[in-house]
Amino acid sequence: MKSSLSVVSKFLPSMVVIFASVVTEDAAQAALLSLPAPLHFDAGPLGKLNVQGVASAYGMWQDNAFAGSGTPGNKTASADISNGLVMISKTDDMLQFGVQAGAYNIITLGAPFASTGSFTQNTFSALPTAYIEFAPSSHFNIQVGKLFTLTGDEYTFSYQNWNIERGLLWGQENAIVRGLQMNYSHGPVTASLCWNDGFYSDRFNWLSGMITYAVDGKSSIFFQGDANLGHTYFVSAPLATAASQNNEQIYDIGYTREDLI
Repeated sequence: MKSSLSVVSKFLPSMVVIFASVVTEDAAQAALLSLPAPLHFDAGPLGKLNVQGVASAYGMWQDNAFAGSGTPGNKTASADISNGLVMISKTDDMLQFGVQAGAYNIITLGAPFASTGSFTQNTFSALPTAYIEFAPSSHFNIQVGKLFTLTGDEYTFSYQNWNIERGLLWGQENAIVRGLQMNYSHGPVTASLCWNDGFYSDRFNWLSGMITYAVDGKSSIFFQGDANLGHTYFVSAPLATAASQNNEQIYDIGYTREDLI
């Protein structure tokens, strides 16, 4: 079993909300679609590259559709591609990179369904993550580009989660950011610091950080923090940029344990 306990405090311009959650989940179900080992091939001057991919679909039925017409959220039943992604990465040498491209749909509890094409277009585009990494040593690296957020207890894409509709806390967290991130690890300690655009706002006034301590081979404790250092009301992507959340502060203290019996 995998168990995690997290307490999250979020500070919005007009209110303070405190969330607490305890989650226990079977380790075999943590990743709904476990990806196979990547394929490797020699790309000449680029060196050895790793390639992975995922293809999945979903079907939906609901008895209380949202008002309106023309979207899956207004229908009693619908089906669509949920993931059609290819991942290419280079993970050796001093200069590395990672790219993820394709279509995807992030189904969220309490929100109307959108078609996969519309969701991809109005969130992070068909190139949701893409970064270049400078790794001068095995303990330190710098990444710049479109990165996964440091904050939160849930992964971004549905194939990474056994609960594809997430929980209510998901809507308070950002998912993918554009920015620059530094990562350091030594022994049981891992730390990251990122300057980014928060909720994909294209306004670079967010600072994010995370520090993790591995207690042993199966358990760890972590602290995450995210904050808008100013105020931002520019909407870069309609389904990704939330004006209120983009001006929040969020802190997450957590404990994770693998194979808890």
